[in-house]
Amino acid sequence: MTAPGPLLVLADTPDTAGDFREVLGLSGEPQGSLDGWRVEWAVGCEQAIGLVTRGIERQSPYPVALVDLSPALGESGIETVARLWEADPRLQVVFCGVEASQAAEQFRGEPRLLLLKKPLSPLEIVQAVGILAAKWELERRSERMGDLEALARRRGDEIDSLSADLERARRETDAAMQALGEKVGAILGSNGTAGEADTLPGISIALGLEYCGDDRELLRSLMEKFLKRREAATEIAAALARGGREEAQRGAHTLISPAATIGADLLARAARAMEEGIRDRDGERLPPLLERLGRELNRVMGSIDRYLAQQPNQAGPGGPDRAKVKGLLEQMTSLFESDLGAALSVKDELRRELRGTHLFEQFSRLEHLVDSFDFDGAAKARERLEEMLESAPAVPEEKP
Repeated sequence: MTAPGPLLVLADTPDTAGDFREVLGLSGEPQGSLDGWRVEWAVGCEQAIGLVTRGIERQSPYPVALVDLSPALGESGIETVARLWEADPRLQVVFCGVEASQAAEQFRGEPRLLLLKKPLSPLEIVQAVGILAAKWELERRSERMGDLEALARRRGDEIDSLSADLERARRETDAAMQALGEKVGAILGSNGTAGEADTLPGISIALGLEYCGDDRELLRSLMEKFLKRREAATEIAAALARGGREEAQRGAHTLISPAATIGADLLARAARAMEEGIRDRDGERLPPLLERLGRELNRVMGSIDRYLAQQPNQAGPGGPDRAKVKGLLEQMTSLFESDLGAALSVKDELRRELRGTHLFEQFSRLEHLVDSFDFDGAAKARERLEEMLESAPAVPEEKP
């Protein structure tokens, strides 16, 4: 891809900057270029923040910064990254300092950060910078889509043509994000840090596996838990309607990290935008932000349903074991008042039994109500589940 701007390289000493020049093959050059990027150097946090600030003022921001600072020399890379994001929240960061492990914990689930471990190679750096630069461009495109949405609301006479432009831009962005997820999975997979580069609408399985340490069972479990958030957009809208701004903001915030963890980057960014819109009391932007959040949430939920339906489950080829499911439902209900911990364990067993069946979506609604301690609602959801169970194909009896 064409480099969209200069690459900022931040080191803590001139000697460290010299080491970077050697790694990148730029020794003896005051600036130089890397794979088409114009490399600009900063020594220390304050100089870097000054460059980032001036870049924004010139309307020529840095897409990506490469950071290598040592706390032993007086500057923490983690604190510096936080300050850089205060100066430019859109800045993407490749972090390769000695605090890599601490940074991974501090910025868990942060989509603007990629970690590299030393020793570095020019190929690793070029790949990491290329990935984040592509992501930076896509986010700017998404912001322009938001501007189109606002313009469409104000200019009703042009709504049809603008909506067509918006839909075309959204399709292009979705396709580009899917291609980017596949590229990330392929690159990280070649380094042994991620698994397959498969994707679903709204979800990059490769990114989800990266967050889950290449553990597919963990990713599937997180997806199952995420299904409890199916009504999150509706709940946020209801909270806003009754004046519960803090409740709505909290609801948007609690979507960000779980969505990122399962590889739903577009949903995570929609939730972050929703949170910021509520926090800023931007009443004009809230309706389109809420519509965007609901659309992305529905897309992700549909993908999770399809993904889980394709996974192995406890039910045999003839469908769930009716008697077993009914027994587990009765056992769980009877334990609600006497032993909640045991009831939740039975609920987990029900999840395993119904995974991959047409009953799993209804069970997810029941599970959400149980986890919310809405036992009256759970009782109604159980009744509906039992009705659906009666119409499910029975497990054929084994012939002697």
